[in-house]
Amino acid sequence: MSWYYAHENKPVGPVEDEAFERLVSAGAIQPETLVWQEGMPNWQPLSAVRPTATRKIGLRQPGESLAPTGPVTCSQCGKTFPPDEVIRIENHWVCAGCKPIFVQRFKEGVGVSGAPADPQALVQAVLASGRRIEIGRCISRAWELLKSNFWPMVGTTLLVYLAMMACGVVPFLGGIIQLILQGPLMAGLYWYHLKLVRGEEATVKDGFAGFGPRFVPTMLTQIVSGILVGVCLIPLIVVVVILVLGLGGVHSGADFRQMLTTRMPMVIGAAALLVVSMAAMMYLTVCWMFALILAMDRGLNFWPAMTVSRKVVSRQWWRMFGLVMVAGLVGASGVILCGIGALATFPMVFSAVMVAYDDLFGEAGGA
Repeated sequence: MSWYYAHENKPVGPVEDEAFERLVSAGAIQPETLVWQEGMPNWQPLSAVRPTATRKIGLRQPGESLAPTGPVTCSQCGKTFPPDEVIRIENHWVCAGCKPIFVQRFKEGVGVSGAPADPQALVQAVLASGRRIEIGRCISRAWELLKSNFWPMVGTTLLVYLAMMACGVVPFLGGIIQLILQGPLMAGLYWYHLKLVRGEEATVKDGFAGFGPRFVPTMLTQIVSGILVGVCLIPLIVVVVILVLGLGGVHSGADFRQMLTTRMPMVIGAAALLVVSMAAMMYLTVCWMFALILAMDRGLNFWPAMTVSRKVVSRQWWRMFGLVMVAGLVGASGVILCGIGALATFPMVFSAVMVAYDDLFGEAGGA
């Protein structure tokens, strides 16, 4: 049965039971909030309908333990506000202006509830919201985060990369170990940067959060997506092998020119396959940019995570591709600076991608 509730002296609804429960659980609907559904004689406070309802969010009250003691950054818009101008929804501080957007995302089923998300509902909600990737915003927010958290971001990113490198140098088994652990390590690194983007406390431990309940899904996400991207190269490899074998009878420049003449169609075909293969690889790589963090953040298994990422990103693929290119240039600029600059630019790359993810999928992202 549908519910209605009052927000800023205006009725909001109808809201289905499941969405209403999320709003109550998150604290977006308070015990004193007026609610109504068919069969009730009039509007009543939630506490009258549910006497056991307890206050979960609210404006700062004297002596209230949840109240901050200094200026607070809104986890949605990134602006700083006095303590009495923010509210707390679960573990997020939200300003009054952003609260309607935040609450709407709970209604859409986009908020994190601790249980695996419904992949189809998640895709529909994100696409219906009209959210877009803004490259400039992603880079600028990543830069602000780096300035505010320079050494923690650099240190955590470096530790995770050192762990991945260590996996690869294990004698005999290095390749296998790296294949198994790369997904969880990358997912943990994304998770660390996502928490920073959302204004949450992030520690080195979060950088290795992939070694937990989400180990298998993140491992499979990395392995399966890597295999499917690699499959795109198979036709090209076959043609290259044939061309190489054809060079066996080449002993002079005349033989080489003759081979090119007789095998020109195959050479042209190989060039075409190279373009197609590289395009397919790039398309899938960009489409699956959010697969690992979806497995971590939304509790999705590997295939649903890949599917959700592909369906959402494909709607604005060129924007995501542009962000990847710009972020790649930022990372490359750090490598060019004798490699030392990479310590700063690589964390920015991860943060920029997570800003884009949170803007699309997150309960605390910008609209």
